[in-house]
Amino acid sequence: MPNKTTKFFSTEHGKKILSEYKDVLQSGRVYKSIKRHIVFVCGGEIGPSSNFRKDFLNFANDNPPDYHFFLAEKAYKSLMQINDDVSHNLALFERTICEISDCILIFPESVGSYCEVGYFAHKSDIIKKILIVNNVDHHAAGSFINEGPIALINKETKFSSTIVLEKNAPNFNLVTNRLNEKLKVAERRKSFVVEEAAQLLLQDQLFIINEIINIFGPCSLLSIEEILRNLSIKYKRLELQQIIAILEGSGLVHYNETYTDYLVSDCEHTDFIEYDGETRKEIRLKVLQYYQSNELKPYEVFEDEGEEL
Repeated sequence: MPNKTTKFFSTEHGKKILSEYKDVLQSGRVYKSIKRHIVFVCGGEIGPSSNFRKDFLNFANDNPPDYHFFLAEKAYKSLMQINDDVSHNLALFERTICEISDCILIFPESVGSYCEVGYFAHKSDIIKKILIVNNVDHHAAGSFINEGPIALINKETKFSSTIVLEKNAPNFNLVTNRLNEKLKVAERRKSFVVEEAAQLLLQDQLFIINEIINIFGPCSLLSIEEILRNLSIKYKRLELQQIIAILEGSGLVHYNETYTDYLVSDCEHTDFIEYDGETRKEIRLKVLQYYQSNELKPYEVFEDEGEEL
């Protein structure tokens, strides 16, 4: 029987399942969803007081868009729980989130968000992704942040100039309309091919790790690494931990309450990746039957989640 702690796919049957999925990823019949876009939202603290960022996220929750909002502080908290043995620099972690994101949406309304404006404005690979949404009372002021970093961002970004909102009656439709326009939500899905020994972009790594948890979950960090190795996908452990923290912090995956080392997908899981036909369901069924027949721990976690085959 396979080792129940790390090597879940060490049998011939397990290796065959991973080989089949590897063939699927290399087949050219896998696609990035048109609803794959990721928006990193910076701004005021998410607390009892009202601010633009909090109110916008509430607006987006009531008017679900076809993209996904990530918050750095939630992901950072998750990262510290995953690995508190190393010092995690929040600025460097935010840079990882920016590389993963399609847009960095900044509401300059707190000390932290002012720092983010200045920090990101001087990163040539990030500045093109920034969209500033400012309070009308602050926008006209001849401050350093308006005349300096924000002016530079407006010049370089692909998201056009700053959106200005009234403090007491902000029209957040202006924000979602700009995102729709610039992210081209209605575009066709794109082919997603994972080549042998692939070094994927960080966003593509997030897509495939989210998909691994969708199909092969419940997953521990060690089992995700085992699957990545068998799929011949290169990864760095710290980046893997960061990506898992981002997924968990955004609510796309969660840790099981009983088996706290195991990640499972949210009940309404997000599909960044799509397939022709019923490929996902077919492989998912094989995986769960494999866990069950070999009495592997992931199946215990699966049952603890109250799911059914």
